[in-house]
Amino acid sequence: MKSNGIHLGCGGLIVLAVIVTWAIQLWPIVLFAAAVIGLIFYLNLRKKKAQAAKEAEDISEYEAITKLHQYKSLLDQGAITQAEYDAKKKSFSTYPPMVTITIKAPMTTGRTSKQKAPVI
Repeated sequence: MKSNGIHLGCGGLIVLAVIVTWAIQLWPIVLFAAAVIGLIFYLNLRKKKAQAAKEAEDISEYEAITKLHQYKSLLDQGAITQAEYDAKKKSFSTYPPMVTITIKAPMTTGRTSKQKAPVI
C-alpha cells in the first residue's frame, strides 16, 4: 500500500517536539520575532508600492510631454489650430511645472570703488 503522508521518523518527531516545547516556553521571544519580521515585510511592501507609483507617475509625465510635442508638431504643420493646441496644452497642465531658477544680480549703488560711502 502506498502512503503519501509525511514520514519524519523517530528522530524527526523528537526534533519537532523540542521545537514546539521551545516555542511554548519562549513564546514572548517568538511573538516579538514574528512582529519584527512582519513589520519588516510590511515596510518593504510599502516601499515597493511607493516606487511603483513614482515610476508610473514618471511614465505618465513622459507620455504627456511626448504628446504635447506631437501636438506642437501638428500645430507647426498647420494640421490643428492654435486654439486646439492651447486646449491640449491646458489639459496637460495638471502635471507639476518644471523647476525654474531665477538668479538676481547683486544690486549696485552706482559708486565706483574710489568713492567713499557716507558715514551714518
